[in-house]
Amino acid sequence: MTEQTALKQVAEMARIADSYVSAWGDEARVEDETILRLLASLGYDTTNDESLLKSAEKKHKKEVLDLYWLLKTGMPLK
Repeated sequence: MTEQTALKQVAEMARIADSYVSAWGDEARVEDETILRLLASLGYDTTNDESLLKSAEKKHKKEVLDLYWLLKTGMPLK
């Protein structure tokens, strides 16, 4: 198993591809600098790997809502 760099991990979380197939059918690689600039424009902290991973964790953290009860008028509580 290959270990991914922080940049590749966060790019994957942000759904940014690191390669694509051109109009001529050739595979093209996206430069790391381009991915960094895209992530920065999306609000990620790209200062260093640690801050990039922390900002990705914060951005992709799933918020858990408190439990709520929906009651209709005239319905008894059980």
